Amino acid sequence: MIVGGLATSAMIAAISTDWHRNKAMPIWLCWLGYVCAVVLLGGVVFIPMIAMVLWAIVVGVVLLSRGAKASAAA
Repeated sequence: MIVGGLATSAMIAAISTDWHRNKAMPIWLCWLGYVCAVVLLGGVVFIPMIAMVLWAIVVGVVLLSRGAKASAAA
C-alpha cells in the first residue's frame, strides 16, 4: 500500500505538471493535483488514499463538462 501511494503521488504530480505546462486544464485543477500528490505521500495510512479518489472524481467531472462544451460548440 505504501508503494502504491508513492506511485500514485508521482503519477498525479506528473499529470498536473503536464497540464500546467500545456495549459490543457484549468489552473485550479493543476494545483489540486499538486496538493493531492503531497497528501498521498503520507500513504502509510488509509485516509490519504481518499485524496486519489476525490481527485479522480473532480478530473472526471471537469473532463465531462469540457466535452459537453466542445460538442455544443460544434
